Amino acid sequence: MAKMGARRLANYLSDEIFARLGRELEWLQILERVWTARVASPLSSHTRPVSYRSGRLIVHAESSVWANRLRHQRAGVIAAVREEPVLEGLLELTVRVAPSGAVRETAIPRRAAKTPGRLSESAAALIKAMASDVQDPELRSALERLASHPGKERRDRS
Repeated sequence: MAKMGARRLANYLSDEIFARLGRELEWLQILERVWTARVASPLSSHTRPVSYRSGRLIVHAESSVWANRLRHQRAGVIAAVREEPVLEGLLELTVRVAPSGAVRETAIPRRAAKTPGRLSESAAALIKAMASDVQDPELRSALERLASHPGKERRDRS
């Protein structure tokens, strides 16, 4: 099922951009694994890393409460995640409050998955949030174009 969605996405992006997007998503998965392994719960379950470039890790928190909690624990969190080889060069941790739908939004509504060519509004918001942290201007532009055409979300009436 996930491959079907990837094929539809490939129709909108060039092969090069699609490959870069794949690498970016793989990197985000690595960051997520490191984050959940090194940052204690419940903090790790209410925040998520979204970008790491040039020693700067950007983390989204689902509310200002969790953002403040992370800011207060910043030194300890930096020390903990620096223990992982992929983040040993971490110099700065930036915390941003993200809309609650943008954090941990992984489930695809069943109805949206059956409707070809439509992007749910929550998926569009997630792609738009992700695009803001992408350094490559061409990839960022492609993601923003993709996110600017959401379909309407439908409620499953079963």
